[in-house]
Amino acid sequence: MCTVRFCRNVMLISIMLGILTTFLIGCQGSLVTGKSDQILQESRIPIVPAGQHSGQYQTGDLTVDYTYSRNGANTLQIGGRVTFSSSLQTNFNVVSFFSLGLILADRSGNILTQYDLAAAGPINFTQGGPATINFNKTMQVPPDTATMAFKYTGQARSDMRGAPTDFFSDPIAR
Repeated sequence: MCTVRFCRNVMLISIMLGILTTFLIGCQGSLVTGKSDQILQESRIPIVPAGQHSGQYQTGDLTVDYTYSRNGANTLQIGGRVTFSSSLQTNFNVVSFFSLGLILADRSGNILTQYDLAAAGPINFTQGGPATINFNKTMQVPPDTATMAFKYTGQARSDMRGAPTDFFSDPIAR
């Protein structure tokens, strides 16, 4: 037989777990795919539906030279090269890790899906580590994909003992 206090605690925990589960299920699409989020207007790169197209995305940290082609409504092929900026290479000796992603959205900038394009690290500039990273990916995309944006995150250090510095670009309006 359970005491009133024990039963009340069990019921309270059950209610809290139910609320938490409902919250996580309700947020699942937004947290995992970013479907309720949009790409910032200034970060949107229109995807031309036919043929091969080239472009360049540049920040103070890096430059992405890319070429893409949209093959049919559901396939996108993208390849290119990431080049770390001279200021990043001058101010830091090591990139501990780096990750480049691609965000795909509809004509209004509503995020449809995201893909990882490249990852690297550690890269030691003082020991002749590469200042560039190549990528090439073919992906299935939603048919209403009309724009894209690059995102990246990385961490650099002056030396192996120095405090890390994060660098990133997140083009999502939340």
